[in-house]
Parts: sequence; C-alpha cells; structure tokens
Amino acid sequence: MNPICPHFGRCGGCQIQELPYEKQLQKKEEAVRVHLKDVSPDRFHPVYPSPENIFYRNKMEYSFGDLKDLEILGQLKGRAVNGENRVHLGLHPKGRFALVTPTFECKLQSKEAQNILKITADWASNHKIPVYVRKNHQGILRHLVIREGKNTGERMVNLFAAEECPQVDDLAARLKKADFSISTFLWTVPEGISDVAKGNVKEIFWGAGHFFEKVGEVRFKVAPRSFMQTNIHAAEKMIGLLKTWMKEDTGPDVLFDLYCGSGAIGLNLAGFFKNIIGIELNPSAIEDAKENAIRNNVNNAQFICGSVEKLLPEWLAKWT
Repeated sequence: MNPICPHFGRCGGCQIQELPYEKQLQKKEEAVRVHLKDVSPDRFHPVYPSPENIFYRNKMEYSFGDLKDLEILGQLKGRAVNGENRVHLGLHPKGRFALVTPTFECKLQSKEAQNILKITADWASNHKIPVYVRKNHQGILRHLVIREGKNTGERMVNLFAAEECPQVDDLAARLKKADFSISTFLWTVPEGISDVAKGNVKEIFWGAGHFFEKVGEVRFKVAPRSFMQTNIHAAEKMIGLLKTWMKEDTGPDVLFDLYCGSGAIGLNLAGFFKNIIGIELNPSAIEDAKENAIRNNVNNAQFICGSVEKLLPEWLAKWT
C-alpha cells in the first residue's frame, strides 16, 4: 500500500502508514493486549476504527526549519529555492530532533492548516527571520501551534517566537486576509531553551486568546495550554460507548474521572451519577474543568488538583 502522505518516512509523525488501515488497527490491538496480558481475553472488546483516518487531529505543533536542515537531510536536490534564507515548517525526523523536515502536505490536521503553514513560511522567508537553532539556542522562530475545533469550526494559531521577532503584525495581517476561520491569533514568547511549545503570551492580535469546541453534549473553552483529546470524533465515539454501558449499570453513585484533563469524560457522564470526582495533576487543566462545569450547568462535579496515586486512596475511603 502506498502511504497517503508524501512526507511519510521523512518526518517523525505517522509510523505505520504503509499498512492498510485494517492492519494498522490489528497492530494497535496486539500492542494493547501485550500490555494487558493479565486481563482475561474474554473481557476484551474489538478495536473501533477512528471515524476519520486523515485530517482528524485538532492540535499540531510545527517547528521552524531552514535550508541548513534540508541540506543535512539531503532534501535540497531538485528543490526550487526562493530567497537565501528560505524557511519551512514541519516535524522532526525520527531520532533527529535537531532537524526539521517540511510537512506542508501533512494529512493529520486539515487543508486549512496546510495553507496556514505555507503563509507563515512565506512571511518568515520574506523577512529573513532566523529560525531557532537547537544546538546553540540561537535564533527567533521556534514553533507554530494550530488548534482546531472540529465540531465548531473555530481555530487558534499561536506563534512561538522570541521577543525581538520583527513584523509579527505583518503575519497577523496575512492570516487575517486569508480568512481560514482563525478565531484568535497569538504571539507567545518561549520559556527557557528546551524545544517545547510553552511560554507566556505576549500579544493577542485578535480574538479572546481561546476558542470553543463541543465534545459530546459539552461545550469546552480551549485555552493555549488546555488539554483536549486530539481526535475529537473518536473521543465522542468512546463517550457514546461509555453511555451505553452506564444505561446497563446499576453500580455506585460516584464516578472517579482519573487523569481527567479538562473534564471531557466526567462532564459528559455527569447525568448518570450523583457525584463526579475528577483528579488531575495539571493545575491549568483543573481550572479549565471547573469553568467547563459551570459553563455547562453541571452541578454534581468537583475537580481536584493532585496526584491520582496519592489522592485516589483518600477519596475511595470516603465513598466506601
């Protein structure tokens, strides 16, 4: 089978795209069974396919690269180069995290995301803005993070670049003119030297700095650091399955939503229980979960910040 993505094998994204989708599911099921070898086989359910197997991710973190990356990776041959400091966006090849291979036709997120990458790369190339070099921690441009509401059509674009980055207002103008349903555009200054898309928002060019997504019956506010299941439609399928199980169950009155993130599972199942207890180590995720409970008029859920391993025994003791 020919991979559907032209970048397959050169980037560190998809791993088994050369296999038919049915074979991919089989390999994933085998991996799960290996890790759950102590569970009786008769308790296993079949693996459910994703509703979509392309353009399903709602979040991607792309890194900036330049001609030096392409030269090292051997990808300059036969490639037309416009401008001496041609910039691209993409992912790190497997095992080569200091390099970035272009992924302008990536099939993971959306066609709109592909166009946003191209506009941003053209902007950076036109202004000859240096990309961040991971070996010596020099340079300005690090990441472009795109988050999408697959059910709402809203979109957040977040540029991670140093404070001395020039002409960010020009990028904002280009993206605004292109009109790819970008609800909010942010400029974030990265924290430290690690190659992670984290930092403090320097400027919100338009929008509220967040957007909204609907998961099942629940509407969520998605901020730059909010956790959200990356495949929303698969998550909704899982929540629907859980609901069918709840209708058959006459068990306890409390649901413990462990590693709850922003509360997607617990809030969707709140109608089946008297109490929802969500536990999560990330404090910003807990704040999001509390806001989401209020926004969706869920009054029987409480969310606690802390380690599941430490807090779960304490809370179990209260309910047994």
